[in-house]
Amino acid sequence: RAGERLALRLLTNDDSAPRQRMAELVAQQLGQLGFAVEFTPLPFEEMTATLLNQQFDLAIAGWEQVGADPATSTFWHRRDDLPGSGLNFVSWQDAEVDRWLNEAAQVPGCAAEQRGEWYRQVQRRLYEQTAAIFLGGPLDS
Repeated sequence: RAGERLALRLLTNDDSAPRQRMAELVAQQLGQLGFAVEFTPLPFEEMTATLLNQQFDLAIAGWEQVGADPATSTFWHRRDDLPGSGLNFVSWQDAEVDRWLNEAAQVPGCAAEQRGEWYRQVQRRLYEQTAAIFLGGPLDS
């Protein structure tokens, strides 16, 4: 804006060599597009606190052992947009997604087929609105 270069800070945890390498590549590629990106690897606890407090520009994070259930309401529901404690640390809010997540949680008997359609709608909306950019997925599924 007004000839001033956009400067962003990119974070990841310092105990993950793959995430650090990915962050270096992202910073390099954004730099080629004209962004000033400062890559800062942080200790895991500091990274977590920074994310939860919603005090970051860009972050590369990963979740492991979240289970087979695709229920992602803690990451995307507005009720979890709580700086300091909620896992919706990107502070993304969408009334339809909230409704879909609530509907999926209330399917009688937890019928996977019925719940799956609600979760597919959530995933489509996440993709359409670019709430997050997913760089990879599990290799063992």
